Amino acid sequence: MRPLRRLPLAMTSLIAVIALTASMAQALPATQPVSSGMVDGPVRAMAQAGGVIWVGGQFTQIQDQGGALLQAVNGLAAFDAVTGAPAQIHIPQVSLTTGPSTIYDLSVASDGTLYLAGDFDAVDGVPEEFGVVRLRR
Repeated sequence: MRPLRRLPLAMTSLIAVIALTASMAQALPATQPVSSGMVDGPVRAMAQAGGVIWVGGQFTQIQDQGGALLQAVNGLAAFDAVTGAPAQIHIPQVSLTTGPSTIYDLSVASDGTLYLAGDFDAVDGVPEEFGVVRLRR
């Protein structure tokens, strides 16, 4: 009789594992976005300021889902928070005279000001000595 008493517990455990595994699989990100933009290199930081998702890293292009160039960038990109499409705003061009620029950190102040830190020495052609800059809204 004892093995039959364990059967409901075993079935309940099995159902819980299956349900948990199924919900985890649904939570994984897609490997190919449906209608959003993407970048062509590693992403190191993300921050949301209002309706814009800022992405920092080491990349040179915003691409569509097929890999076609939508916009040339230098380690900083902006996407619409609702649609995932590239944001229709000015994206500052960060640059490094000795190689590719990299954004390592992004932060948004309570007033919406975006701060970025990384390996760069100019933003929109203006020299930046310390690799940290505040971008006004």
